[in-house]
Amino acid sequence: MFKTIPFEEHYLTGFIYDGVEKDVLAEYDIIELAKAYSLTGDAFMGLIDDKLMGMGGIYPVFGGIGQAWIFLNQITQEHKKTVFKEIIRYMEHIISKSRFKEIQISCIKNSEEANRLAEHLGFVKKTELIMYTRRNL
Repeated sequence: MFKTIPFEEHYLTGFIYDGVEKDVLAEYDIIELAKAYSLTGDAFMGLIDDKLMGMGGIYPVFGGIGQAWIFLNQITQEHKKTVFKEIIRYMEHIISKSRFKEIQISCIKNSEEANRLAEHLGFVKKTELIMYTRRNL
């Protein structure tokens, strides 16, 4: 049974990220990132049979700008419609009780799946100043 709940740290015990770009994200501690993001903003978790399958939220960046974040395990592929609806529902809930004027999200550049999810959630790609990206510094 699928359910969405507010972020609860105890569900992170034993969580192993196997989602999109897991090899690229391996250099980061997903659990520590999620804890930090949840402390600075609002966060939620998706569970199947009380097992964590994904999490996300929005944290403030500066002056009315919020940064969305989402980590989804592969099992979410089996529940795409439900997961998508719950992400939208919780994001709308967070936005309705915040003072954000704009929400942004960052995706790994060449990850079609991550970029497609961001587009389905209503995010639009903004321009990138290539001269100042990591690969050119």
